[in-house]
Amino acid sequence: MAEDLYLTREEGEDIIYESMPHIGVKYSRGWFITSQLPVKISKNIRDMRMRFKSLDLKKIKYTNVHYKSSLSDSLPNSLDEFKKYKEYLNENYILKSLYKKVSDADRVIINGEGNIVNHIGTISNPYRIGARFLIFTAFICKDLNIPFSLVNCTIDPANELIDEVLAYILSSAHHVSVREPISYEYSKDKLNLNNVIESADASVGYDFIDHKKRIKNNKPFLILGDSSGLRGDAEEIYKHMDYLIKHFKSQGYHIKLLDCSTPYSHVLGKLALKYNCSWLSDHYLNFRTLQEEFYGAKCIISGRWHPSILASNIGVRTITYGSDSCKTLGFAKKMNTEHISGGLEGLYKNIDLIEQNILSSSRKEIMQRNLEWSSLRFNNVLRPA
Repeated sequence: MAEDLYLTREEGEDIIYESMPHIGVKYSRGWFITSQLPVKISKNIRDMRMRFKSLDLKKIKYTNVHYKSSLSDSLPNSLDEFKKYKEYLNENYILKSLYKKVSDADRVIINGEGNIVNHIGTISNPYRIGARFLIFTAFICKDLNIPFSLVNCTIDPANELIDEVLAYILSSAHHVSVREPISYEYSKDKLNLNNVIESADASVGYDFIDHKKRIKNNKPFLILGDSSGLRGDAEEIYKHMDYLIKHFKSQGYHIKLLDCSTPYSHVLGKLALKYNCSWLSDHYLNFRTLQEEFYGAKCIISGRWHPSILASNIGVRTITYGSDSCKTLGFAKKMNTEHISGGLEGLYKNIDLIEQNILSSSRKEIMQRNLEWSSLRFNNVLRPA
């Protein structure tokens, strides 16, 4: 997106970036330290820890940082509260700093990413913190009469309180760009927005691989990925992933497990060691090296938005499942691929359907659909007249 913004800026226009504040309870020092090390060392430390770490499946529980954030109480939640947003400025220095930066801007582009998605929330149990921070920014813009756009986003909150807030504030935006068709339908039909357009994630269409140095795989392989929507009993997750690995290995495939840091990462780690699978992790891979690992895969089965895009960018067939919002289903609709409802249990129950779809599209067909979708990227950076 930074590249698209740069390409569309006016002569002499400065672009200032403001990152989302840390919303978790605390930083993981271990993750920070290992992320600064060379890839091979970081990977070896991770694998060593996993070999010696006991795995108590009964103790693994899902938690969501959006409901445990120290910022949560200092942000509004209902429409009445958002309309009085200035009362919250003195409660948190981050909000006060945000107000100052927005007030100095000529226009504001709010990068929605996957923040306004299907999570519960009430007056007593506030909606997810990341979305409320973005909405807070929009209210500042409206109050100060600064043109703003909400872009590159997923919108399906399924929350009456936040629906009311969004319908009110987003009608004042210059435009709202959503990155898949389900969010578009939700914004038009549920929120009654007439300034919403369909776009594409800013990462669609990018091939980051140095093809002279691409990773060579001597055996056909599949990628089995986790999902941001994984929930529930870790024993069940272990059982279903164990079955999937054994099944596809029996079909002659090497397996690469994709772990994007859910509470169930240790489950995937133990299974990777048990079956001698490649264990891909965002603890040591970035978007470039991850895409290199995907090159040549027969298929990626994933509940993750960005890994699915990285794979389709290089013509890898994707089957999506699970997730905690409409985005992976929206991806499947755009790429004309299969989406399996539910979590790993859904994959477990639909193994025959998955096998039928692994080789159902050619690399050329996938690349063509990806290219067509990519052309919508610049809807994220439309300028006010």
